[in-house]
Amino acid sequence: MRKSIISFNGKTPSEQEREQLTQEAFDKTLFSFVEHNRKIKEGLICFLSGSGAVILSLFFWTKTTFSTLALWGRFAVPLLGFGLALFCLGLNRFHNRPTKQKFKKPQQALQQYVKCILDIKYFHIGTIDTGNSYATLQRILPKSQRINYETFTTYLKALHLEMEELVRNDAKTLNLFEKSFKVSAVNTSIVSNKTVSKSVEKLTMSVDLYVENTQLAHPTWRNKFMHNRVSHIKLIFNMTLVQLNKYWFVYDPLPDYKINNP
Repeated sequence: MRKSIISFNGKTPSEQEREQLTQEAFDKTLFSFVEHNRKIKEGLICFLSGSGAVILSLFFWTKTTFSTLALWGRFAVPLLGFGLALFCLGLNRFHNRPTKQKFKKPQQALQQYVKCILDIKYFHIGTIDTGNSYATLQRILPKSQRINYETFTTYLKALHLEMEELVRNDAKTLNLFEKSFKVSAVNTSIVSNKTVSKSVEKLTMSVDLYVENTQLAHPTWRNKFMHNRVSHIKLIFNMTLVQLNKYWFVYDPLPDYKINNP
């Protein structure tokens, strides 16, 4: 298993720019169009499912008589409660409420930023939810630092394609099937924290991704899968964070990066 290193080097604002940034404030922002559309879809599914469950529960009640109350009531009551819960959840998803930055420590802001870039929760090699990552990133940046969706998507897809290429090359050296890659373990740690000036800090965060390959060992009456660790990708984020009032954000959210693949 080879180890590859990707180093991100975020820019640091000039003294004049730092003064301008620290005079800004986080505004309450509506969800981005990407997350707004996703919430509408989720709300519609919950709303329709809940409506269907309520209608079905009422149908059961129409079939209920005194002699069959225990039988039909056993289905109707839980189904009615479940349907109403889904119905209310669907209505709640339609409501597009403003949100605001909440990270009062630079470490917290950096960790959330890294989750946006790597999409760790749903991370598979070759797959990334750019819409969800973009929506989350927009909420943790002040208005002047936000980026457009096309620029973010181009940056993120290029990064993940390069990581995928690293993994595929490692799989070739191990004579493994070049599909079904996923991250089997993620280790993160803040390795340094340096104060640049008042309200400005430079942090270094190390992220170790261990990628495995899953394949069918051999055809038998019971499917047996083999899991092999293919790659170790270490990502080092050297990022500058700026404080606005009580909250911190990552400056230069699309930093230059360099890949070292010995």
